[in-house]
Amino acid sequence: MKQGRYGLIYKFFKSQIQFGYYRSGDCLPSIELLHEVYRVAVRTARNAYLQLEEEGYISLSPGRKTVVTYSAPPEAGIANTQDYFLARRETFRAMGQLLRALLVPLLREGSRRLQKHNMQQIKETALALEDGGFYISYFCGREMLLALDNQLLLDLYHEIVSYYQFVHTLPRIIHMERENRRYRQLARQTVEACEGGDRGELFSIYLQIQWLLDGTVFSYIEQAAKERPAPPEQVPFEWRVYRERPQLCYSLSSQLIWRILVGQQLSPGDCLPSYGAMAEKYGVSFSTIRRTVAMLERLGLVFASQGAGTRVTPPGEQEIDLRHKSVKKIASMFLEAVQIVRLSFDQVFLLLYPQALPDVGPCVAKLKRQQARGGALQPFFICIEYLLEGCGNQPLKEIWGKLCEVLLLGLPLLEAHVGALPECTLMRAEAEGIIRGVQERDRRQLHDGLRQLVLLAAPAMERLFPPDGPESARTRPCPDSISSNVI
Repeated sequence: MKQGRYGLIYKFFKSQIQFGYYRSGDCLPSIELLHEVYRVAVRTARNAYLQLEEEGYISLSPGRKTVVTYSAPPEAGIANTQDYFLARRETFRAMGQLLRALLVPLLREGSRRLQKHNMQQIKETALALEDGGFYISYFCGREMLLALDNQLLLDLYHEIVSYYQFVHTLPRIIHMERENRRYRQLARQTVEACEGGDRGELFSIYLQIQWLLDGTVFSYIEQAAKERPAPPEQVPFEWRVYRERPQLCYSLSSQLIWRILVGQQLSPGDCLPSYGAMAEKYGVSFSTIRRTVAMLERLGLVFASQGAGTRVTPPGEQEIDLRHKSVKKIASMFLEAVQIVRLSFDQVFLLLYPQALPDVGPCVAKLKRQQARGGALQPFFICIEYLLEGCGNQPLKEIWGKLCEVLLLGLPLLEAHVGALPECTLMRAEAEGIIRGVQERDRRQLHDGLRQLVLLAAPAMERLFPPDGPESARTRPCPDSISSNVI
């Protein structure tokens, strides 16, 4: 599976060639332009093209234009497009509801932070449009999220964009003239909003474009379903959250942290199973287990000694090197996850909390056990796990499940310093109210208690990494002028 923005470039152009948007003899954007638009290294853009060339889709020659060589009859492109969108039909329905709850609050906050040069870039993109509202939707949305300085969120955005495969191409493939006229009208309004520096109006126009695109998708899917009554197997949305880091190692570390600090299935002094037994149980390689244990050691949760196995240690017993690069990365990702949860919590909570909660007994029992132990952020994980179990929205479960994974990775850092963090004392004080909120099915009390835990989590983590919090593991080049001729 192709990862990161390399994968975004590769999958976009491969799909658009298969859909018939780009045809044999058409020229693709230059590597230099991809470098500017996607904010990737030239080598990354070149590697995406080299992969397409290797698979027979394009011809890439130094000093010449990149030309599409893949040839297929028009009906093949139509069939490929129909198959792609029909295979994601159910997820698109759930995703629309989720994106309104999750991304809209984040985009609104990002729009408020747009600087003059950001508005200029969005204006240049809108001016260069011929048709295709997703040009504006993608670039405008990206600029808003870049303003939040959150790489985790940007990766999620790119994952969603990749899943939708830039639906601006649909009106051009199936000749939806009315939609194209509306896109061009909104493009002109975008220019006017940018010229006037009206961030609120720009955000409103962005939402209009997004809802129009949603309508385009569902209109197309409805028509395609009539022509192909036997839909292909559904493809769920998946967020490969850790990108360039070892995915299985981080996911497995989160599972074990849950067992130790939240589920209380492993106590201080207990030994983890052997590397071989864990590799077999979790279906991973021996080296993945070794990296996982090393990560847990750096987080102060276990101590491995040759001949004596790997023993669970009480939080705070081992000193954690907060200067270690991987520890700083975990803290940085933790803060980014907190920002996403904090800004979207109110709306997402409405999706998570149904009209009537199922049996609350097991959740209350877990919360009371954790209260007796004195956990700080643990009630948040217990309640979110409980709410996600009853949630029928697959993308919501996927995204919030991964956000909880990231937050779990940072939990040992808080637990190891709980006595020195006043925020953790305040978190513990919320436990009784959260238990009562679940027990009495009091939506407001549960919402307020969980939200307070989220609000306290960021300053607690930042206190461990003065003065400016953990160093970010990412670098981002300065934005150049963006052309809309790329996608």
